[in-house]
Amino acid sequence: MIISTTPSVEGQPITDYKGIVSGEAIMGVGLDDEVINNMLMVSASDMAVKLT
Repeated sequence: MIISTTPSVEGQPITDYKGIVSGEAIMGVGLDDEVINNMLMVSASDMAVKLT
């Protein structure tokens, strides 16, 4: 599997666009009287493609 954040991969032509893929993660730590002291949210989205 090739994973890339560039619009092309050298030597690998894109043959098909599969659609948008995305993922999210939220993590909270330090619960104190129902208050979250620290929180981290990460979100990523991109276009899935097929290479030859």
